[in-house]
Amino acid sequence: ATVFYTSKPRYYSDFPILATKLKATPATGWFKEGYQMVLRGINMFSSPFQVMTGTGPVVVLPNNFADKVQNNPHLSFNRYFDRDFFTGYPGFEAYKTGYQDGTFIQEVVGVKLTQSLGLFTADLFDEMTAAAHDLFGEEASFKTIGLKDTVSFLVARLSSRVFLGKNLARNNRWLHIAMHYTHDSYAAKGELRQWPFFLRPFVHWFLPTCKRLRQQVKGANELVMPEVEKRKDAVRNAKESGTKPPKTSDRIGWVYEVSRGRDVNYVYGQLFLSFAAIHTTTETITGCLMDICAYPEIVQPLREEIIQVIGTDGWAKTSLYKLKLMDSFIKESQRRHHMGITSIRCYADEDIKLSDRHVIKKGSRMMVSCDTVINPKVYPEPEKYDIYRFFNLRQ
Repeated sequence: ATVFYTSKPRYYSDFPILATKLKATPATGWFKEGYQMVLRGINMFSSPFQVMTGTGPVVVLPNNFADKVQNNPHLSFNRYFDRDFFTGYPGFEAYKTGYQDGTFIQEVVGVKLTQSLGLFTADLFDEMTAAAHDLFGEEASFKTIGLKDTVSFLVARLSSRVFLGKNLARNNRWLHIAMHYTHDSYAAKGELRQWPFFLRPFVHWFLPTCKRLRQQVKGANELVMPEVEKRKDAVRNAKESGTKPPKTSDRIGWVYEVSRGRDVNYVYGQLFLSFAAIHTTTETITGCLMDICAYPEIVQPLREEIIQVIGTDGWAKTSLYKLKLMDSFIKESQRRHHMGITSIRCYADEDIKLSDRHVIKKGSRMMVSCDTVINPKVYPEPEKYDIYRFFNLRQ
């Protein structure tokens, strides 16, 4: 009983508590009705409040705090997810690499990926063409597909082409791991949250989802490391011969360049990047396709813009910036199919004094509500679908 008491999370002392309406544990209540809970809290309180999640209490801040929170150097995005993704458990190592190890992943994506956009535009076009043929065939007749699973496979293949190169992008075993590591990690952390805190370090060894994660990490290691060694050998040989190392347009080469002698686990980093790319991009594309089906009248103006831009500039990096209606279409779809009612999750490394005189104590976790997507004061007629909404805002 003593172990359970000391392991049980406690609410913070300075913020009102919003409890679940369900006859369930706080963790289960948050899992099943977290979205509705935040909406209730926004309507009930004009100031911050707190909820109990499956990994402990979290303060929910109104959206007007977003800029201050996002730019505060004493609030850590990484440390928030350190607890949320069980980074100390075998099988979850990818999240430790992504959320704990400094700015390594951010440097790979923010610097190398951004600088290399022009290198793989043609590769993505090539991979998309091949993937569409493999997934859909060339039949003229309609056929039924599972939308999200198909999109997830497509995203896994395209992102693997960028991050790992052509060979692994077309390796079915790797694609299966990349897709299912994302899905299973969410299932595993959801399952772990249903257990009392003091039992989690033990039960994860026996949970089927956690077992699958460990097997996927092992399989990823068997596939990715041989490719890593090839890149290392190529760079090493070039340096020894006094020639310039071959320029790689995939992430294995970037990681080797960015690591600069640091002890970096390439496999964990790749699994984390696959998780980040597959989850968010699959949701975005699925929402866009659903909107095209619901509003077929938007197809023609989108096609006309694509024909005009690609017909003039081809598949160049600059072409993406000229697809302004496409950008508006995607943003409107994301607004309507938003994945959550909160964002900007972070951990307080020091006491933080808010403008309303509330103090976020050191060690607290918080998130910011993003109910602005359904707020008529921000977006007139938010229930209405408007492909030109963000296009007009840019004018």
